Amino acid sequence: LQALWQAIESLSSLGLQHLLSDDKAVHDLYARTAHQHIVGYTLAAAGLGALPVVDIVAVSTVQDKLLHSLAQLYGQRWDNNTITEFLGLAGVSMITGYVARTLSRAMVKVVPVWGQTIGAIWGASASAATTYALGKAAIYFFTQRKNGLNVDAEILREVYADAMKRGAELLKDRMQSQSR
Repeated sequence: LQALWQAIESLSSLGLQHLLSDDKAVHDLYARTAHQHIVGYTLAAAGLGALPVVDIVAVSTVQDKLLHSLAQLYGQRWDNNTITEFLGLAGVSMITGYVARTLSRAMVKVVPVWGQTIGAIWGASASAATTYALGKAAIYFFTQRKNGLNVDAEILREVYADAMKRGAELLKDRMQSQSR
């Protein structure tokens, strides 16, 4: 994509990429495309989050693949530097909360009968909400970087927190519509 833009720019004196990057419809297209990626990965994470034992690795892998996919969509790399920057902006409290919730769900799932049922439901919904929230936070992160703007850590955390709520609602709505 970058090579295509460079070829277009070299042939055009209009600054086509600059004009399009400021276009609201293009921003909306990126957001809609990214949202489709997020929803797909969220549903995959929900299914894997219900499984005992393998859920921690499987859901983490799905989330990493989502972030890698979004980085590519926004023309960026998902490498060690980007990961470090994203996690640094996310903050210790967000990361610690993520790890604590993940380990808590895993522990509940090993309790016979009750834990397996409740843990599966909790694991599916929490994995979905977390994946959705990571995706939405990543959209903010990648959009800011793509536009050459600073990423505000506080806004990134707010986007994540708001998306956690919306991610849980999304899964609930999806489950209700399938049960009808």
